[in-house]
Amino acid sequence: MSTYVRQTTLLERLPIEIFLEIFTSLSLEEIVTAFFDLNAYINWIIRSVKCTNHGIVNNDSKSIDLLKLFPTQIDRLVIEQAASVDFTSLINLRSLTIKHGTPVQLDGIRPQHFPLLEILHIYGVSNVSSIDITRTINDLFEVILSNGFSRLRICTAAQVGSLESNHKWKRAPTIQYLQLDKTTAHVRDEIYSACPNLRPFKYSLPPISFSLSIFGGYTKSLFTEIMVLKQWESKKTFILDFCSMFHDDEDDDEPLPKFSYTPPITRLFDIPNNFVILGRILPNNDPYCFRSFLVRLTFPPSYPFNPPIAHILDPFYHPNVQLDGGRRYY
Repeated sequence: MSTYVRQTTLLERLPIEIFLEIFTSLSLEEIVTAFFDLNAYINWIIRSVKCTNHGIVNNDSKSIDLLKLFPTQIDRLVIEQAASVDFTSLINLRSLTIKHGTPVQLDGIRPQHFPLLEILHIYGVSNVSSIDITRTINDLFEVILSNGFSRLRICTAAQVGSLESNHKWKRAPTIQYLQLDKTTAHVRDEIYSACPNLRPFKYSLPPISFSLSIFGGYTKSLFTEIMVLKQWESKKTFILDFCSMFHDDEDDDEPLPKFSYTPPITRLFDIPNNFVILGRILPNNDPYCFRSFLVRLTFPPSYPFNPPIAHILDPFYHPNVQLDGGRRYY
């Protein structure tokens, strides 16, 4: 018995930095099993820690109890097939990985519960209909892509279906990495617009166009240019009619223009490797103004070292006026 007392005394003489260094390499369960209840000093150090990792698999009762006893100590949590777990009390959580979670658990991923969240990985949703999954994921991404989590840098959403576009997406400048299972070209563009600092963006989508691949690392610059045009569209000063980025080069069918009497798209390509944008400038901020200009923007393979080339293809356009000036009747 005297030996035990002497060892406890020696532990109490160790500086707190030694324990903190040891705890960084251990999980919460390992820390509690090895050190908790040795003495009041060790217990105090454990209670003061805010950077431990914890995992719960298959609703393991011991792991759930530890989460309830030490909610502020956990900053990294992995949950796998643990539908009964409520983890909204982990206010210091910085990294969350949830595999086969429930809609209730995903609905709990909100800034008021996790203000420090930096990393979020979601892999599948269990035992719910596709409609419920879609609603849950889209509600969550409405928060994510509106900068609800002001520190979120990395986000993954796999096996959760397709993400739908949402006009409530505002801006998420902190997101640098995003991975989605499925999306569309339109949603992809909206995400690039909402996440200006996005680096890798992985998604399940057929290749865009060979003409885009030649730009390599400058693809993001092209998206920036397109997003400027999209902002003009929202102000009713421009209408994007055609973008070769979204045209399959192997598809023989021509994309349908938004305007009547628009020259055939394929005739607008000077060089196959060029990237082409076709649209209408609306001087009067009105799609039905009496004068609008059909404009072609051609991005050469040397972009961004050489600027895009702009051409005005016809002097005016009005949906009810023919090219010879006569009125068009339907």
